[in-house]
Amino acid sequence: IPYQVSGGNPLLNNPQLSALVDCLRAIDDPTNPIHYLSVLGNFFAFSDRQLYLFKQAGGSLNHSLPVPDGLSAELSERFEEVSARFRQYQAWMRGLPYATAVSQIATDLGVIASSASTDEGDMQAGGLMKVIEWLRSQSWDFDSATDLVQFLEEVLETEDADACPALPSDGNVVRLMNLHKAKGLEAPIVFLADTSQKYGEKPECHIDRS
Repeated sequence: IPYQVSGGNPLLNNPQLSALVDCLRAIDDPTNPIHYLSVLGNFFAFSDRQLYLFKQAGGSLNHSLPVPDGLSAELSERFEEVSARFRQYQAWMRGLPYATAVSQIATDLGVIASSASTDEGDMQAGGLMKVIEWLRSQSWDFDSATDLVQFLEEVLETEDADACPALPSDGNVVRLMNLHKAKGLEAPIVFLADTSQKYGEKPECHIDRS
């Protein structure tokens, strides 16, 4: 049966959004190695072995510092490419409106495309675009990139941050939503399910034909 889910909370479980926030943290604070390390693994597919060789050669997990000598030509080129892309990201963050900069960074990293390829791609990609629109409406209040990162961290922690589909709604589907999302809508037949029971118990279901 074709269906569409809305009114859930995929922003809390959106790994692409979390990884994008880590990237913005690394751009904002190059001295923090944790966020940059996360980016190298999530977006650039560096293996533990390659990161170990980088550290052994005297490398620092700071994209603003030069790549050390002693690496193979291929590995050195890969780290140089990452550093160049981060310099571009910093230029975007400093020279463009924050929402535009974040959108371009997300596009360059393939975050939206990656979200769309997941099982819940419609909602995951829609959630990312919704967050960028939130940035567009709130960015005038940001004094720095740090304010932007803090705003996104609050979004990730907000329990009622519902996402929205990226694709136009198809009317000929069963719509699954919570009561908060369904409030004010009308439908010829509504199934109400109580999912608060303990695991293993059969949920109660009521049919409203009004």
